[in-house]
Amino acid sequence: MIENIIKKAKKDILQFKKDNPNIEINSFYELHDYFDANWYVENLMNEKREFMLDEANLVLEELDNFIKQLNK
Repeated sequence: MIENIIKKAKKDILQFKKDNPNIEINSFYELHDYFDANWYVENLMNEKREFMLDEANLVLEELDNFIKQLNK
């Protein structure tokens, strides 16, 4: 599940950067200036319908690092 979320998000981020070459994004959190990037993690729920905060943080960290690597 998490791997699919990350894969989809990376694809979206690459497309966003391609479609908006004049917009500089240096971190995952800067994406919020242009679209609601929280939707990548908002559905991370366990069987008790509790939000999986640790997993969400892993996704956000992976995407943040991905963006930083793109900018090197």
